[in-house]
Amino acid sequence: AGQDYRSYISFMEYLRSLPELDALLFITHDLDLALRFTQRVLLLKEGNVVADGPPLEVLADPALLESCNLRPTSLLHYLLSERNAVA
Repeated sequence: AGQDYRSYISFMEYLRSLPELDALLFITHDLDLALRFTQRVLLLKEGNVVADGPPLEVLADPALLESCNLRPTSLLHYLLSERNAVA
């Protein structure tokens, strides 16, 4: 928490490189971090799971993000536009 961008990217890359690490649970409000480093996202609202799935699918719903007090990021907009361009 409270790390600069370069430090947290470096730390996440380090964790990803650990051969014995099969799974990692972390809690964040940082959508970019979730988009870059996770395969699955659980979105919580008032302690209840309101969405569960691949990050881009879960985070693509603007109404869901707003209901959870999350704001779309430029990375999310970019990835969605890339996905839509391919479709």
